Amino acid sequence: MIIRWIKNIAIKRQEKRLSAIDELLEFLQASNDSVFAVLAIPELTEIALEVREAIENGFRREVEEQIRLITAPTCAFQDIAIDNGWGGKYLELAARLS
Repeated sequence: MIIRWIKNIAIKRQEKRLSAIDELLEFLQASNDSVFAVLAIPELTEIALEVREAIENGFRREVEEQIRLITAPTCAFQDIAIDNGWGGKYLELAARLS
């Protein structure tokens, strides 16, 4: 019973993270590059897709490290979000990824 409960929690967390990454990808596709971001949108999209793949495959260490990178304050993702008017949504997505 406890093992099933733990698995359900893990599945829900994975689904929540995948949903957040998918939304992040949608926002990136509709955005323009930022002069403040150290990476361009194609590079950020590639990173987000790698994170998505790691989440799907359950690579826990890789997932946690990559999520910390894309949700860090003042990262390139946040720069793009702010410059394209979805800074508040980025904060929500970052919270869902954590």
